[in-house]
Amino acid sequence: MSLLSKITNGVQKRPFYLLMHGLPGIGKSSFAAEAPKPIFLCAEKGTNHLDVSRLELSNFDEFKAALKELLETDHDFKTVVIDTVDHVEPLIFKMVCKDKGKVSIEDIGYAKGYIFALDYWQELISLLESLRDVKQMNVILLAHTEVKAFNDPQLTEAYDRYQVKLHHKASSLIVDRVDAVLFANYKAYLHKADGGRNKALGDGSRVIYTEMRASYVAKNRYSLPVELPLSWADFVLATDTQIPKSTDIVLGSINELMKDVKDVALKSKIEAHLEKVKSSPIELLKVLNRLKTIVAAA
Repeated sequence: MSLLSKITNGVQKRPFYLLMHGLPGIGKSSFAAEAPKPIFLCAEKGTNHLDVSRLELSNFDEFKAALKELLETDHDFKTVVIDTVDHVEPLIFKMVCKDKGKVSIEDIGYAKGYIFALDYWQELISLLESLRDVKQMNVILLAHTEVKAFNDPQLTEAYDRYQVKLHHKASSLIVDRVDAVLFANYKAYLHKADGGRNKALGDGSRVIYTEMRASYVAKNRYSLPVELPLSWADFVLATDTQIPKSTDIVLGSINELMKDVKDVALKSKIEAHLEKVKSSPIELLKVLNRLKTIVAAA
């Protein structure tokens, strides 16, 4: 059979392959818990408040064994969640140290320990991608975020940005492989206070940023808007395969929330804006997110 006979055409719909990073307590695990039939493989105890299936694992071999069992046995799980990759990283470092007879990964000269660690990350990634391809499972990797100085070759000085809390070699590997890197954060605004000083304000809205900016690491291959509500339903709704049929669903949610808006002037203003954007699912998602905040604060 020739290679040309294997050519495929059109968009190929596959299970989601995501990395989400964000502040502690922002709602990363809650986001993943909304995915179809998830199984959490936990390197930390961050899911006790959620009604989910979980395995709490204490070493790298247990993670590999759990992934292999998911791959080789029959089950009804539809999503595998690693919670969190930055807590898996020390387990990988322990394996490297054991292999090399060292106490600390820093004891392996010339930063080679972090290169050796990539072999273990590759093992983990290979198993996760097999689950995606063979078992048709969504893969969600959760991570904490950290603020670090970034040296942009285009600029003369470094600046701070939010990035995945992993050694940069592991982070680069994972960010390259996944189809989306989502940065979860609270929505913030700047307000000029008395004296001309800027004051940061927020209304508690939690959002996902989906495209790379100077201040944070993100990307996506799903044609997502730059900003989305921090919700699995809103994320799925915004993927390019869902957008054509999503307007009625979003409008239905908006109409339900509008019943709880008591301010007549505000309600009239929202209705006028809805008339302008009613054909755009993405703009409607923004309205929905804002409405949730208004109703919750009422």
